[in-house]
Amino acid sequence: MLPNEGTLIQNIEKNVAEILAACKDDPAKTEIARVNFELLITVIKKFEKGPRYYNAILEDQDAAQNNQMQSSFQMPVEKKGEPDAIKYPVIAELEKIYHKKLTTKELQALGSSLSKLQGLKLNRDTKRNKIKLLKWFSTHWQIVHSKIYEFGLNDRSKWDTPKTNPENPPQ
Repeated sequence: MLPNEGTLIQNIEKNVAEILAACKDDPAKTEIARVNFELLITVIKKFEKGPRYYNAILEDQDAAQNNQMQSSFQMPVEKKGEPDAIKYPVIAELEKIYHKKLTTKELQALGSSLSKLQGLKLNRDTKRNKIKLLKWFSTHWQIVHSKIYEFGLNDRSKWDTPKTNPENPPQ
């Protein structure tokens, strides 16, 4: 526990009085004591600034660390309408099998075929959203990958094609 400020001041005054009493008869010692007191005052003033400098250094280090962490956690900017192949490695795997990037309609047809043949649940919302469809392929990839070859779905002509309304043919 630190003593209070009044006690500290009294102790300093007492010590200064003792030093001056010891140097009283010798002018050289008095001069040395005076120079030492001036240096002590300078050090005390710098010591008062020290914590501010120290805190500023710590704040700069914290800011640098935060900037580094933020830059390392930044998500890559995705192009609109095009899912990131890094986020969905299944895209690259399907490209290897079919030698081209599959469109949403092709993914829907492949998903529907696999769903019917294998009995994997593929709901309506998933079929209508490319991102959800890619998540479905990613989740079931271990099963889907082997079944593509087993059922001969590596040939696109065997996929279920989406049903179209004869009154509104696709354009």
